Amino acid sequence: MDHQRKQKITNILKKGRRFTFGQGDLVLEVAGCADLQEQVRIHAQVNPRHTFAVDLVQYAMEYELTGGRSQSGKEPEEAMVFVDVQDLCESGNTSSNKASLLQVLLPEYILHGKGLSPLQVAFRDGVLKALLHIVRTLQHADWNAADIQAFRLWQAGTHKPQDRAEIYFPSRFEENDLLTICSSRVMAEKVRLGKPGAKSEKNLDEEALSHKEQYAFLTNRLIEILFGREWITGREEEAGLRGIPFLLYRNEPDRYLLGIPKADQIDRVFFSSKLFSEKKEEAKAYDYVVYNRYTDSRLYVDYAKADYKDYGRVKDNQGHPASKLLIPRYQRKLLGYLDEPLTMIRAEEYVRILEKVSPEEKQALETCYEKISGETYYSLKNIYKKQMALSGEDIPERKSLENDLERAAQVLKDQGVYSYGELLKIPKEKSGKRGFAGTLKRWTKKLAFFLLDRTIGKAEYLLKCEWTSETDDRNNVARLSSNMMSLLGVSENDKIRIKFGKRVQILRVLTNNELGDYQIGIPATARKKLGMNSVNDIVVVHRDMVHTFLRHSEEQTIAILGTVLAVFQVVDSVLAGIIACLIFIPLIMYFVLNEERVKVK
Repeated sequence: MDHQRKQKITNILKKGRRFTFGQGDLVLEVAGCADLQEQVRIHAQVNPRHTFAVDLVQYAMEYELTGGRSQSGKEPEEAMVFVDVQDLCESGNTSSNKASLLQVLLPEYILHGKGLSPLQVAFRDGVLKALLHIVRTLQHADWNAADIQAFRLWQAGTHKPQDRAEIYFPSRFEENDLLTICSSRVMAEKVRLGKPGAKSEKNLDEEALSHKEQYAFLTNRLIEILFGREWITGREEEAGLRGIPFLLYRNEPDRYLLGIPKADQIDRVFFSSKLFSEKKEEAKAYDYVVYNRYTDSRLYVDYAKADYKDYGRVKDNQGHPASKLLIPRYQRKLLGYLDEPLTMIRAEEYVRILEKVSPEEKQALETCYEKISGETYYSLKNIYKKQMALSGEDIPERKSLENDLERAAQVLKDQGVYSYGELLKIPKEKSGKRGFAGTLKRWTKKLAFFLLDRTIGKAEYLLKCEWTSETDDRNNVARLSSNMMSLLGVSENDKIRIKFGKRVQILRVLTNNELGDYQIGIPATARKKLGMNSVNDIVVVHRDMVHTFLRHSEEQTIAILGTVLAVFQVVDSVLAGIIACLIFIPLIMYFVLNEERVKVK
């Protein structure tokens, strides 16, 4: 535990503090003790429906004090532990044993001072770490979620798909649910739910098997995102991750009918006025993502600019004002709603569709689709992809291929694949307090960006991510079609900025004319840093204006030096010369960079 975090919690224990989570659903009070040599009492009040908080406390304390292993009936000799929980659960509730569990979880005092035994020091530090886990994880939880559960971590046996979490059923969750996962480090990450495979379960030790419903298996990617470090097999007892607690929760699904906006409002995804007003209060706490679960594509939506302003003119089938997502044709293409049939389907959704359709419809899909080796998608077979690309040309078996595609498209249409879109809620990150230096840095960046945008300019485009080659992965290079590079105003080996949500990556770009004009090849390392779960996610791309500015630094330097020398040759006053330079230099930069600016303006 680093000194800064340890000091933060120690100060809380000395001064005392009251933590309130949700709408008062859980209150955690730490009674201060100046020298930490007397009792430090922790008092908790928990809403009966939030027993996940009790589980989280238990898992965090056991993880830090016993190396992730439960030791029923055994507690550190130096620890007297106590917690007072009021109205935790109703009489006869199956969770009525939660109150008794808490009696061995939170410490009544923490040993502090000199002359402590190694066991006392270990216990004190373990409690400090556990309290940090508990407070931070509960702060990251969405207390408005429909269901929240606490789990202990174990490593999954297989790591594709990378966004998969495995738990034992029955559970309040269902297989293939799309859930949010959070830890003491990360506020929100989306995961798909599945059953543990044989490779995952065989790694559980005997004690974990006896409480296996408490464990969830996560992939290496999720473990690193949630806890900032890798699982190290064989080293669980030394700062490992086995048994570390985290939360899984489910929000009520938001599915909406799709509409098409007017021709003069096709620059973004819109919410109908009814839907926009419904989300007004909720939008204070969440960002929104339009999600196609079949293609596994995500598109971030700027809520502040999403009001369609139809004032009730968007109607449902009964003629009433409707809650609709109004998605232009281009964005529909990116999300997959214009592909009939879909060129790629997430494996879990493909299997679920097969379970719902008739044998004849199942045969139609299996004729057209095949599993992508090593990936979690089913893709149209190459012969059908070629037929879709060469429609209109006369090739052998054309009629048969067209019939197969039509049957597959109709099956997907009958399953509602093209009718609805989902709206995912991503909790907003809470901005910390900024000091003077942080505020100055932020405004300096804004000013620099404003000046670059006025002198160089940029054109932003939404593009759908695609896999790129192994050499591009190794060299961290992005790929675009030559047409898209012209639209962005970049040449080969220039740099572009790729934005997904609030994360940004700057990459060098090369041409690949096998890509469509709406696609971008992004290397695996960049996708990971951008926090992309899927290769089909949608990003915002524009050129890196700083790189363009530096590329023209030579002619700017010559022009600026010439201006300064000329000014001071004409003007006698130093002050007047400085003022003249401050006026002329931005104008010179503006004209020097005109060639770059006209590419995108």
